Amino acid sequence: KLLHAAQVRSGDVVLDLGCGRGYSTAVIAALASAVVAVETDDTLAEDATTLLTDLGIDNAAVVTADLIEGVPHQGPYDVIFINGAVEQVPTALFDQLRVGGRLVCIFENDADDHGGHGRVYTKAGDERGETVGYMDVFDAQVPVLEGFRKAEAFVF
Repeated sequence: KLLHAAQVRSGDVVLDLGCGRGYSTAVIAALASAVVAVETDDTLAEDATTLLTDLGIDNAAVVTADLIEGVPHQGPYDVIFINGAVEQVPTALFDQLRVGGRLVCIFENDADDHGGHGRVYTKAGDERGETVGYMDVFDAQVPVLEGFRKAEAFVF
């Protein structure tokens, strides 16, 4: 559902965060022009690279890096696909999104008793500046990715 909501097109450059063993990267590579996949775990990144090589996918590459930093030097991206839930999206990821681009994730709001929501953020902009808006497209419940938790704040 999340990939469908991203509306990946044939000319898109996609950042796939938390790619695991590479399944999402392989699927996205069939839809997009190029995919940069990011995984924090070296073993999973190696598994993903092996899968992509075995399948003959040559428009995707796997990088071992911190998910919340993305891969800025390969951007800007038309789509940023986050494989897991987030309580916040780092500004660094929105900075890597092209104007007109979409960032998709499962957004968890701990103040919301209804769980998570499949969310599509869209970046708009012109000569006056850039803004990011969002739309929730379905309900979902998945684990929050490491690094995407909101910092705990003092509460009375």
